[in-house]
Amino acid sequence: MTTVTTQAVSTDRDAWLRLLARWGLLTAVAVIGLMVAFFGALAAVSSQPGAGGTADELLMATHAPGLYRIAMVLDAAGWLFMGGLIVIAGLALRREATIRGPLAAALGVTAITGVIGAFLRLTVVGDLGRQFSAASADGEGILSLYRSVQWMISAHFDAGQLTMGLGFLVVGSAALGVAWVPRVVGWLLVLPGLTSLVLLVGEVAFDVFLFPVLLLHVVLLAVLGLAVARTWWRPARPVVAGPETAPGTT
Repeated sequence: MTTVTTQAVSTDRDAWLRLLARWGLLTAVAVIGLMVAFFGALAAVSSQPGAGGTADELLMATHAPGLYRIAMVLDAAGWLFMGGLIVIAGLALRREATIRGPLAAALGVTAITGVIGAFLRLTVVGDLGRQFSAASADGEGILSLYRSVQWMISAHFDAGQLTMGLGFLVVGSAALGVAWVPRVVGWLLVLPGLTSLVLLVGEVAFDVFLFPVLLLHVVLLAVLGLAVARTWWRPARPVVAGPETAPGTT
């Protein structure tokens, strides 16, 4: 490539990396905020009858509606930022990973399934919480409806875990093959893909919700977001240091 073309490529990549850094920071803030709000709401209902069972979210929506709504808004934001992180990273890598970069970006768009699931929790479970707090004789009917709604929400999250898991694995493998991406960042892109798929297998194959794996997943997302922000908040010039993967590498 000519010097002018190389500079144009570098400038284009710099722009995507700056956006990625800022998006990564937002991702970290969203997932950390989600955990704080969720555990705050959970603590607020810990003394309620039935706490610690399968209806904890309904209890949170009933007795701590403000914190629950904040948690669900942050949940939707977390899915949005997680998908956006994959999209932006894929676009930044598209010149070196001509197949995996665009493929990762396409997979990142499917985070909308998780966003829909989060808004179902916000609106439907929130409404059931209001009904449950006012119910006198029909509490069992609301609990039954809540369980059905939870299955529908889980279906959205399972679909999101599948495509987001694949998206992180694709973009992470592409990043590990590019010289200008620090290897620690490459592995931090891969690991949330593994935890996403472990969560999916646990839920779909064994009907088990692996809460410790979810906590690890959230921690990895927060660390990834902060690492990306620290690495590319102000991309160095030139971005490429040393030999670079040749264009056309997949």
